[in-house]
Amino acid sequence: MKKAPAPSMITKAEKLHPYQLLVYLGMIGSSIVFVFLAVAFLLTFIQDNTLKTHHLPWPFWLSTALLLSGNIWVRRLNYYLKIDASLLLKKALWSIFLVGIVFVGFQVWGWIELDRQDLLFTGIPSGSYLYVLTGIHIVHLLGAVIFVLMMIYEVHQVVVNPIKELVFRNNPYVGMRIKLFVLYWYFVEIVWLVLLLLFALAF
Repeated sequence: MKKAPAPSMITKAEKLHPYQLLVYLGMIGSSIVFVFLAVAFLLTFIQDNTLKTHHLPWPFWLSTALLLSGNIWVRRLNYYLKIDASLLLKKALWSIFLVGIVFVGFQVWGWIELDRQDLLFTGIPSGSYLYVLTGIHIVHLLGAVIFVLMMIYEVHQVVVNPIKELVFRNNPYVGMRIKLFVLYWYFVEIVWLVLLLLFALAF
C-alpha cells in the first residue's frame, strides 16, 4: 500500500491562520535583511580596523541584560492564560512593555555614546552599519511593544467585564496570538544577541 504523498509547503501554508502566516513570513523576510546587513557590516570592519580604536558603548550591554530579563515574564504568558489569571497576565504584559521601552532607551543612549566617540551615522561605513542594524532592530522590537499594548487593553477589558472574560477564555485565537508573540519575542532576542556578538568582534 502506497503512502500518501507528504503535503507541500504551499498546502501547509494554506492551513495556517493569517496571523501565523504573517508572523512566519515576517520573520523570514527580516532574517534575510539582517543577514544581508550583518554580512555587509562584517566585510566593512574586516577591511578597515577603525572600530578597534573605539569601544562598544556599555548601554548596549545593559540593554542585553534587560532584554534577557524580559524572558521571566514572557515565559509566564501562556501559563497565566491557561489558568485564567487575567490580572497576572496583565501585570506580565506591562512588565514586558516596560522592558521594551527601556531597551529602546538604552539603544538611543548607545547611539549617543557612539556619537561621543565620533562614530557618526555619516562617518565610516562600519559605523553607519551600527546605526542601521540597531535601528532596524528597534523597529522590530517596537512592533512587539505595540502588540503588547493592544493585549494590555484587551486583557484590561476582560478584567473589568466578566462577560468578556468568558469570551476571552474560550477564544482559541487568543492563545495562538500569545504563542506567536512569544515566538516573535525570542526571534527579536536572538537577532540582538547575534548582532551584539558581531559588534563585540568588531570593537
